[in-house]
Amino acid sequence: MIRKGRFGKWKNKEYELFFYQGKYFLRTNDIQDKDLGFTPIEEGKGQLVKETAIRDLEDAYEIVPYAMVEGHRLNVEGFDFETKIVALTSNNPYAKEKLGMRPYGRHEYIIELPFDRVQLEEEKVSLFDAIIRTGH
Repeated sequence: MIRKGRFGKWKNKEYELFFYQGKYFLRTNDIQDKDLGFTPIEEGKGQLVKETAIRDLEDAYEIVPYAMVEGHRLNVEGFDFETKIVALTSNNPYAKEKLGMRPYGRHEYIIELPFDRVQLEEEKVSLFDAIIRTGH
């Protein structure tokens, strides 16, 4: 599983965290969390949400997945679950040459590799400072 995006820890459990219309929400697919005050987004979709305040979270962070390929750090752009191919990007021209990456936007390059050939890592960046500083 590739984790990417914002997350919040509440009651010792990790949830997706998102900001919508000036409010923070936790999101889960665990129907048992209904007992904790989560409500369905849409009937039958399986996702539940709960409004939260940042001060009520034990932790808030962003997960930035990346892969090291032949000494180059590449960003995880996407993953195709059917083909098990991971798309990796970089703006490093040396990585482009060494790995045979192709152009992807302006000054960026992409390579697609089988998931089993890639060692994924995660960078965890605290959001508390950024949220306090910017308000979201």
